[in-house]
Amino acid sequence: MPLQTAALRKAARYHEKTIVAKLMMITTARASLLPNLAVFLVEQLCLITQNLDFSTFIEKTVSNAHRCILAMIGLSIGATLGTSVEPGFGTVIGAIGGELCYK
Repeated sequence: MPLQTAALRKAARYHEKTIVAKLMMITTARASLLPNLAVFLVEQLCLITQNLDFSTFIEKTVSNAHRCILAMIGLSIGATLGTSVEPGFGTVIGAIGGELCYK
């Protein structure tokens, strides 16, 4: 698990949970960017194939973008809270919980 490993390495390097939690917020935001954008692009391709009218297409695109952004924010906040409790395992549990809130 890359997030768990990153949190444990940061904890060994900085020895302060608040600093590690702050750094993990940035790390998890970067790590979640590509997978969430991939999901967004697939959802957009599905919308294109449905031949929707323009206003419905825009409405669903905004909804998909909103959900994508909230998933990344939720993952980052969850990982930060989990790291502040227990770096490593807490990071993973918090990240999973944070992302599931918006799926």
